[in-house]
Amino acid sequence: MRESDKEIKILLKRFWERRKGIRNEMSLFGKIYEIIFIITLVIILVYIFYITHIYEVEEYFLIFLYLFFIILPFLIIFSIINKKALKKYNEKLEKKRINFCIYCNGKIDGLEEIEDLIIDKN
Repeated sequence: MRESDKEIKILLKRFWERRKGIRNEMSLFGKIYEIIFIITLVIILVYIFYITHIYEVEEYFLIFLYLFFIILPFLIIFSIINKKALKKYNEKLEKKRINFCIYCNGKIDGLEEIEDLIIDKN
């Protein structure tokens, strides 16, 4: 396997772990809304590709514009839900980073202990 393939797999793994963490922070409404939004978006995109394949695109520009304005409010709501979940997820990650030493993975309670650990390492 090439190095680029390994890097891509690592990046995808990190992406899915992060996405899973964000989804865990969502409320039940957010999770259900995300599924409904993605299914609706896929249906609309398939419809758009179907129309462009059968008919000429210029004739149906208004339909595309109409579908875009239908999708836009749902996309805004989804981004708000996702932003709140991302904020909660980042707060949890920040707490984990603060509580553990990067050198020895020991638990740290305050700034004094951080200074003591840095001095001990030197």
